[in-house]
Amino acid sequence: MKSIIRILAMAAVFQLGMVAVAYTGGNRLQTSQAGARLLSFTPAEIDSIRIDGPDKQVVTLHQDGGWKTAAAFPADGKKIEQILQRLSDLKHGLAVATSASSLSRFKLAKDHFERHLVLSKAGKMVAELYLGKGAGAGQSYASNGQHQAVYSISLGSYELPLDESQWQDKGLLQVAADQVNDLELDGITLSSSANGDKKPVWRASTTPAGKQLDQHAVQQALHLLATLRFDKVLGKQPPADFDLAHPILTASVRTSAIKRQYRFAKAKQGDRYLLKVSDRDEYFAVSSFLLKEWQKQMNKNVWFVDVPDTAATVAKPESKELSSKP
Repeated sequence: MKSIIRILAMAAVFQLGMVAVAYTGGNRLQTSQAGARLLSFTPAEIDSIRIDGPDKQVVTLHQDGGWKTAAAFPADGKKIEQILQRLSDLKHGLAVATSASSLSRFKLAKDHFERHLVLSKAGKMVAELYLGKGAGAGQSYASNGQHQAVYSISLGSYELPLDESQWQDKGLLQVAADQVNDLELDGITLSSSANGDKKPVWRASTTPAGKQLDQHAVQQALHLLATLRFDKVLGKQPPADFDLAHPILTASVRTSAIKRQYRFAKAKQGDRYLLKVSDRDEYFAVSSFLLKEWQKQMNKNVWFVDVPDTAATVAKPESKELSSKP
């Protein structure tokens, strides 16, 4: 009997030892994984992005001679490259949970999430990411879809917007000031004359009597072309609620590559504005602030200023008496 008790005691001690080894070994494994990359991919290899939202919203982006939206409109390549780099650099700490039930609790289940991101190359998934509940400012709970581990990462779901307009290239219509050769408004054409390394001098096709062209005012108008950003694309069909037959502002620009006309129209009701450019099929929504700036700077009344009175008053030389010695 004593020998049996001794054997059972030894077995119990052995089992406790194995449990301890397994427990500490597991902790060492988790610690070694802390700080590891959450997703394994190279940004340059990705040619397709799909983002699913909680209410069946979907945004897809793909490479086709540059990044494009699902409607084949140019996407903001710089923004996409930055988010891909951020995703590639994501690192995680220790898992905050490791059970199947925790995926649902943190909104990381396959049918219950805030964002489901799929990155692909040539039609094959390279990496995926589930974003769930917020874990603090700019933080979210996340899973890479490979196992049940839940991590807290530095990425907010708002950084993967489900509104396609937020991925569009809003600077698509910009024209750099140094590329403009001619600017036309209300029958007046402004042309630049480059002179070596000096700033170009702008000249007007016609100048009102007693006026001269204000070079600074022209630069302000060119700045509008260089910083133009629309709000979103309204499609290729003319919106019915805008009075396109009577634009509130029309201007044209010519570079060595393009000749473009800009037409701004106001909605028949409400404070909404539209922009149509001659070299693209789409119609663009723009802000009232942008329209007001164009009305202010794209204005021939501010391009010309009074010619200053250059008649110089000639000062009479001060007379001096010549003294003669007797």
